[in-house]
Amino acid sequence: MFTEFIEKNILIKDIDEKQIQLSKKLVETNLDLIKVNLLNLRTSIDNEVNRLKENKLPQNQLICNLIQKYFSEKNRPISTHYPIGDCFPITHIAYNYIRFKLITTLEWNFLLEFLNSGGIFKPVWGQRAGIVYQTAIQLGSYYIDIANDTVDLNEPKVEINLMKNSKFKNINDLTEYSNINKIYCNNSLIPNFLYPNISSSFPFFIISKENQVYFHQSPYITGLIHNSKGMKLVDYFNNSFLDISNEHYGTIEHFFDSLRKNSSLQPLLERIEYAPNNPYWNVAELFSDNERNKENFLLCKSIMKFYNFRNSNLKY
Repeated sequence: MFTEFIEKNILIKDIDEKQIQLSKKLVETNLDLIKVNLLNLRTSIDNEVNRLKENKLPQNQLICNLIQKYFSEKNRPISTHYPIGDCFPITHIAYNYIRFKLITTLEWNFLLEFLNSGGIFKPVWGQRAGIVYQTAIQLGSYYIDIANDTVDLNEPKVEINLMKNSKFKNINDLTEYSNINKIYCNNSLIPNFLYPNISSSFPFFIISKENQVYFHQSPYITGLIHNSKGMKLVDYFNNSFLDISNEHYGTIEHFFDSLRKNSSLQPLLERIEYAPNNPYWNVAELFSDNERNKENFLLCKSIMKFYNFRNSNLKY
């Protein structure tokens, strides 16, 4: 499950000689057309977002439907700050619109030939320049960002570059992920040494600048941990142990005390193992028993279902 999510749905795929040659033949020769198509599409997305915010009827029903789908999946309304922080939904709206229109519109004919020849066309998620999370599109050996202005409105809306020349990369470990979160989201990330059996899904707690504590659940991070049989978690804990603060852990314990007042959540919280005096518990044991591992994962899903935890304020 997690391997498929990481390898097929998120990571940059390897750019071999086949992708290089296909990109030269069908992408490089159509770059001007691609830029025009993407700018037109982004203009249409922005237009439909504005119409939705103003409660006006859509001019493009497909884009309108996709906007509603992907903003609801992020569990947030379209904000007054759009497009700031909306890289994830904008990219997926654009990607799915293009996929839908491949057969019916002439301007994407080259892309249909590219895909039929084995070319890569997929959304990717990772980091850019080591300071921001980023959602983009991989088109063969090219990097496409149709939401390039979602951090800085002064930037062009669309950027196209060779992947090797872009600053976009996969995120390879939890330390890298947490460091970017600290920079980009201004959070404190506290390693979860306290509750062993939920650590594979919740490897850290987040304390916001407002001193609010919450779990952050990321399928990407869960995938990294499970694919490595827990070794990514071990590495993260080993790198983080000296950074922990008793004050932070007191805040987290107080947070759990407040959660226990929720009668619906209390039976789930009772199944969470608490190990405050044993920060070196054996992570490998969590992954040696598949049934226990599955049980722990389902426990984390149930917690998320029965209690409205805040997802982190990541700006994809």
